[in-house]
Amino acid sequence: MSLFPSPCLLCGKAAYDSVCPECLARLSGEERLQRFSLPYLEGALTLFDYGHKSLMPLLFAAKDRGDHKIVLFFARLYAARRNELCAPIDLVTFAPRRKSSVWKNGFDQSAMLSEDFAALCGLPWQKVLRRRGFSRRQHGLAREARMQNAKNKFCVCRNVRGKTILLIDDVITTGATVASCAQALKEAGAAQVYAMALFRGGVL
Repeated sequence: MSLFPSPCLLCGKAAYDSVCPECLARLSGEERLQRFSLPYLEGALTLFDYGHKSLMPLLFAAKDRGDHKIVLFFARLYAARRNELCAPIDLVTFAPRRKSSVWKNGFDQSAMLSEDFAALCGLPWQKVLRRRGFSRRQHGLAREARMQNAKNKFCVCRNVRGKTILLIDDVITTGATVASCAQALKEAGAAQVYAMALFRGGVL
């Protein structure tokens, strides 16, 4: 928490911790926790529906600018719900962005989110996944095309054998990306894989 107030990220009023207490209380009332199953995952959780009016501008700012104050705010939302997964986590990691996006923007917001989340929760964090070559953007693709585009696109670059892993992403749409990440982790020996995302979009 800052010693001096700054504008609330959501309403602009003075706040000591990025978001004022009134906006935090409102957000908690607007959460729509959704648990669902995906291939290779023991469980997945999202906090809001995609298109949330207050949070979408912040999400785009995090994606486009990598604003750390916004990323940390999102990480705190994740951290407040970590126990909803009902599993002790050995390692936190993330679903890596396309290489071209990282080169263009200079950062990976999912990496930042997962690292801040792990620090807040006192959990080990490590980059354990990398993409194989290049792939088309998932945005705008139909469900089957997304599933095919994400297939075998990830490989594991660290030892994950026997570990229970939490995979952090910002948005889960069809679940193709996190399922492909989880498949790679399971094939590398991970015991269990869970996923958590801020938004759920589309139909799983």
